[in-house]
Amino acid sequence: MPFITFIYRIGTNKKFFYGKYVCDDISDDHEGLDIEILPTVIDGINEYRKQKGLTKLLNKNFSLGILSFSTTNYIPIDSSDNEIECFDFYHKSYIYKQNETYVNGKLLKK
Repeated sequence: MPFITFIYRIGTNKKFFYGKYVCDDISDDHEGLDIEILPTVIDGINEYRKQKGLTKLLNKNFSLGILSFSTTNYIPIDSSDNEIECFDFYHKSYIYKQNETYVNGKLLKK
């Protein structure tokens, strides 16, 4: 499975958060991996905030930087689900299964 690891910041807070985006496939037809995954990160964070009774954040409050991109063209690169709790944000995007988003190691219920 291809995956993207990234860092992101929210608003003027100087703290970086760590994320991982795991999927079945990533198209090469995009304007940048950061632009490609940012809406998923924003939606996930806002769903988390909604469940905690916090206000929704606007798109302009987020900045995201790609740390790495890995593909499965030549070698298996799967990780176990044990790594989920190591990330502030973790998203699994599947074609034939329901997507899963985790914030602080906890699965978001929709």
